[in-house]
Amino acid sequence: PGICYRLYSNGLLSKMSVYNEPQLLISPLEEVILYLKSLNIQNIFNFKFLNKPDNELINQALISLNTIGALSICNNENQINKKENIVLNFLNKNNTDNNHYKDEYEITPLGRLMVKFPLSPFISKILITSKIIKKYEYKEKNINYWCLK
Repeated sequence: PGICYRLYSNGLLSKMSVYNEPQLLISPLEEVILYLKSLNIQNIFNFKFLNKPDNELINQALISLNTIGALSICNNENQINKKENIVLNFLNKNNTDNNHYKDEYEITPLGRLMVKFPLSPFISKILITSKIIKKYEYKEKNINYWCLK
């Protein structure tokens, strides 16, 4: 019962995959990783994803979150050794062994604030920073106003 109208031929239909590719594998990982860190997941590389992204993509997301201040390197070891591990992780791209990659990051207070926004961490950082700058400009204007009076 009913009629089915297709916008493509049977040949195209047979070439299409049965399922769409999982969104986790085609979207940026920064938001997911920041959320997992806010849930106190210590090692993202050992997390049981349904469709696990490549370890190199996880590592790049951790580095970019560290760059914007959402994550920081843990303080329980020597800082130089940790930076060396980051460089080694980056240089050894072909090694897919989970033990090779080390997640030595912890979430910062800024990162906890960024998680509350349903946005990309980069956009939420912009919003938080603009709010801080606006508050500072407002105080500066008030001080100038009262000083000139």
